[in-house]
Amino acid sequence: MYSLTPLAMLRFFRKIRKMLLADNMFSKYILYAFGEIVLVVVGILLALQVDAWNYVHNQYRVYDTCVWKIRSRQQRQCDRSAMVKRQD
Repeated sequence: MYSLTPLAMLRFFRKIRKMLLADNMFSKYILYAFGEIVLVVVGILLALQVDAWNYVHNQYRVYDTCVWKIRSRQQRQCDRSAMVKRQD
């Protein structure tokens, strides 16, 4: 599968921009610039959403770890209490 590297994409967009400005197609250039801005905004919003999902995922992980520690401590405490009762 063919994939564009970021550098190749920059060159590609630069060629389009120069071609539109050279041919005096200012309205098409404005449309192109608007499209490029929209792409950047969508990319930023996507990155923020992924970051928010990752934060929530990490919070659940911390919560699960805390619950597991509390349960294991409680189980050890119950085991110790049962052992002390048996010894009496």
